[in-house]
Order: sequence, then C-alpha cells, then structure tokens
Amino acid sequence: MIIVYSYYVLDVIHTGHILHMKNAKALAGCDGRSV
Repeated sequence: MIIVYSYYVLDVIHTGHILHMKNAKALAGCDGRSV
C-alpha cells in the first residue's frame, strides 16, 4: 500500500512538474528561462 501511494505521489509530482515547465516556457517566451 505504501509503495502504491508513493508511486501515485511521484506521478502527481511528475505531472505537475511537466505542467509547470510548459507554463514557465509559455510565460518566459523566447528566453526559455527555467526556475
């Protein structure tokens, strides 16, 4: 159960990271700055 929970949390964090990177690129524009 703990393993499944950890995997789910990592998946959510990973998905959130991808969305954050897309939003950051959209906001940064041509600069392509990543925080």
